[in-house]
Amino acid sequence: TFLAGNRPVAVFPTLQPTGSPTVSLFPTPDPNTFCNLDINITCVAIRTKTNCDELRGPTTDGCVTAEEEQVSRLAFTYFAVLRCDSSNTTNQDVVCIDFDDVTTERPQIVHIEAGSNNEVFFFGTISTGEVFDVPIPNNTDVIDIAIFDRQGGNVIQTLEGLSTRCRASSGLRLQDTFGGIQLLGYETGDFSSYIKEVLLLTYTVINEAPLQATLTNARRVIEGQVIEYISPGTAVNLTRDETIEFTDKVTINLKESVNTTISAGFATTGVGTVSGIACNRFDISDITVLPGI
Repeated sequence: TFLAGNRPVAVFPTLQPTGSPTVSLFPTPDPNTFCNLDINITCVAIRTKTNCDELRGPTTDGCVTAEEEQVSRLAFTYFAVLRCDSSNTTNQDVVCIDFDDVTTERPQIVHIEAGSNNEVFFFGTISTGEVFDVPIPNNTDVIDIAIFDRQGGNVIQTLEGLSTRCRASSGLRLQDTFGGIQLLGYETGDFSSYIKEVLLLTYTVINEAPLQATLTNARRVIEGQVIEYISPGTAVNLTRDETIEFTDKVTINLKESVNTTISAGFATTGVGTVSGIACNRFDISDITVLPGI
């Protein structure tokens, strides 16, 4: 009852927490907004221009067919230490001549020319152990090979009468040697058999952040061997969606690598140019050689 002269007492209820989340006016930023580098690795066999997923070991050691077909391609490598008396082949028709003294140390890098009837099918500078292919035109029964100490220099060895036919007497057996040249592969029609293959690995780095990123280091690792692509103290700036590619050629022994896996790893060190937030990345690609068919 309200009586004149008595002021009512106000009662304020106690409010309970509602459990609603606290709203911040300054949320924590997503680091990927400031620096986000991605890596893509591709691998292609240079000779066949096929993906490295299709690599296979050699099918047979010797090129022998019932029709004695002509090869369309021969693959070789050069060894500085091998002379004519080191030849290991069943082909007795190849004439090998050394033009330098036996005590002369041959260069590790030479110029090689291969052809027939004054037509050159291949010429180039080759390092010892490097693979090179000689395309063989139709209706070519034999080829000749000359090794020079340098381009336009002195002849140090010649091979004459190397047969291009797939028959036992031709001596087209993988790893046979003809002087300083070793046979590593052959191709005829749809059939081929190679011991070594040169792979082209491409490492693509892309800046997927909206802001500029600075790439300070990029390196690849294969079987413990490391290549650094960015020199210490230098850097590469990438704007939004900008890419940069690094390439690498690797020679693989298909015969020794059957049913084994080779891993190619690529790592980058980066930082947001403005924010200073780090964004390091690492990716790996496995290369497996399947048995020949």
